Amino acid sequence: LEQVSNPDQIENHRPTGHCSCGRSLDELEQVSTERRQSIEIEIKKVVVEHVVTKGVCRCGRHHQGNFPEWVKAPVQYGPSVKGLGAYMTEYQLIPYARTSEFFRDIADITISFGTLEKNNRMGARQLKPIVTAIRHALIQSPVAHADESGMRVNDALYWLHVLSSDTLTSYWIHPKRGREALDEFGLLELFEGTLVHDHWSAYAVYDCLHAFCNSHHLRELIGIKETTEQAWADKLMTLLLEGKKEAEQARENGLQALAAERITHYQNRYDVIISEGETAN
Repeated sequence: LEQVSNPDQIENHRPTGHCSCGRSLDELEQVSTERRQSIEIEIKKVVVEHVVTKGVCRCGRHHQGNFPEWVKAPVQYGPSVKGLGAYMTEYQLIPYARTSEFFRDIADITISFGTLEKNNRMGARQLKPIVTAIRHALIQSPVAHADESGMRVNDALYWLHVLSSDTLTSYWIHPKRGREALDEFGLLELFEGTLVHDHWSAYAVYDCLHAFCNSHHLRELIGIKETTEQAWADKLMTLLLEGKKEAEQARENGLQALAAERITHYQNRYDVIISEGETAN
């Protein structure tokens, strides 16, 4: 750890008591020090009072200062409380009840579930322009990945739909998994790049290039190998992983794609393995 040159606090740990000769250790001579540092964190409630001054000019006109825009009531939670609440519930995904307990136990702040939810809705409205920009950028992306995962909303089964690139992700929660939800998501019908996904049929109706996810291929090949013991499944897994490794190495070397002969090499091996699988079945 890097030593902090100007620490916030310094605690002196002097020897106490008496020497065996009877002298007090407060009278030590040839004193030297050794320094060590500990990194601490302090969370405490801080109440800031905002005071507006009013007055009358000699000319008779009345003037007064202004409260900050967000200070609307006699008492309210400030930006640091609201920001931490949103961070804990929306990024760390801590439930409202446990977030409320955290504020109460750590900072002696009593904040209700409803206040946390209201704060998050306000944050969502403020982020709407950013969300719109992310959605537009994903539509323009040359490659995007789509997926859906089941989740619980008030004990009911919902689906979390996502469309993502290497740097951006858009989320959409819906009670349905299929076409109805994807249409309301409103991105896939505008997407014209290469869409990477599993074999879920709802994606196939959209007019873009489609690429199937190799993680799902590997999962299915493992299932085939375990249930049928057919050798071609193991060969195809090896081929996919070899190709992935070589493509990653090419990117590390600054290349945009594998050399044509290497692509042909993998295509030929792929065709042979698939033929073996067709023969076995």
